[in-house]
Amino acid sequence: MRTPGFLLPSCSVWLSLLTLVSAAAEDLVIEDFESGTYEQWEITGDTFGDQPASGTLSNQMAVSGFRGKRLVNTFRNGDASVGTAISDVFTVQRSHIAFLIGGGPHRQTVGMELLIDGKSVRSATGPESEELEWTSWNVTEFSGRQARLRIFDKATGGWGHINVDHIMQTNTPPQRFDLEHKLAEYRTSTAYMDEPFRPQTHFSPEINWMNDPNGLVFHDGEYHLFYQYNPAGNSWGHMSWGHAVSPDLTHWKHLPLAIAEEKGIMAFSGCCVVDHNNTSGFGKSDKPPMVAIYTGHGHGRQVQNLAFSNDNGRTWTKDRNNQRRGPEPHCRPTIAGAC
Repeated sequence: MRTPGFLLPSCSVWLSLLTLVSAAAEDLVIEDFESGTYEQWEITGDTFGDQPASGTLSNQMAVSGFRGKRLVNTFRNGDASVGTAISDVFTVQRSHIAFLIGGGPHRQTVGMELLIDGKSVRSATGPESEELEWTSWNVTEFSGRQARLRIFDKATGGWGHINVDHIMQTNTPPQRFDLEHKLAEYRTSTAYMDEPFRPQTHFSPEINWMNDPNGLVFHDGEYHLFYQYNPAGNSWGHMSWGHAVSPDLTHWKHLPLAIAEEKGIMAFSGCCVVDHNNTSGFGKSDKPPMVAIYTGHGHGRQVQNLAFSNDNGRTWTKDRNNQRRGPEPHCRPTIAGAC
């Protein structure tokens, strides 16, 4: 029986509302190491030291990508030290556990694990880089369960260490690189784009490493500049395409990352064209697509890849046939292109 003048929401409406509430739930920080102690952890061995590291350790390549002032860095006394750190018990209350991780890639000897009933149910290791990047585990199936984290370093050879920071529970896991967070911090700084050695005429990105320009093209009243860019830090690596536009080649607007490294395939140098006749078939209606042609580098081979945009370069889609295109790994093309 319905109350006059009152319509009960349908099940689908209630489900939508519950989904929105779930997605909007605040992140729960498990550990950010900013306290400067391991008070909430059980430590064994000597690799963790007496307190979390404040950044790069002696004789280590520069460590970057961590948040705040401290992180776990097991490069103490070099790669020879070993040990474990086990967290206090916590309850799984979000769909994902996300964290920043860097260091060695040896999954069996360095990394971090999620423990349920003392058993490892999720694990992660470093990307063979001192630049920390976001990784996350889907832990929906463990909702409401008690859990612990174990950070371990059992390696003594090259890349025998792990870097970890900002472990949190979240329903919206971050993108791989912490670029937006770093940009937001930098854009509020007093030195924004005005450092002593910052070029004021030549283009430079807001933060991080860049090298050669790619895909210089004019389209719909804008000059597009793409360039080799590392979204993870201020050294070479994770090569992707940064992007900026200008009406006059002097005043530049920084745009989001155009073509990102993905699944171990970096976006090396290339060019960009406006496909006015839609010969690529990537266009929609009467609007010509922008098409980027670049070298995909990774997994021991290089192939020629394509990506396209139908919104003046604001978003890009990689062609699904990219890794099927190009020479075989052992092909040695001649000038004419034959193997």
